[in-house]
Amino acid sequence: MKVNYVVLDEEGESPGDRPKEKENETMLPAAEDWKKEADLADEIRRLREEVARLRAVVERCCG
Repeated sequence: MKVNYVVLDEEGESPGDRPKEKENETMLPAAEDWKKEADLADEIRRLREEVARLRAVVERCCG
């Protein structure tokens, strides 16, 4: 997943005038985004496996 960021010029500031902490709030490093995306993909995979197991249990029990 590709993420584009738009950084708006606030009150005529140039990027060099912006405090570092404010810059860090606005943009996340790409590596962190990839890790979050990988974590979410892993969680989705685990949830799908759990749903499949639960469906099998329900079908054996009630189907």
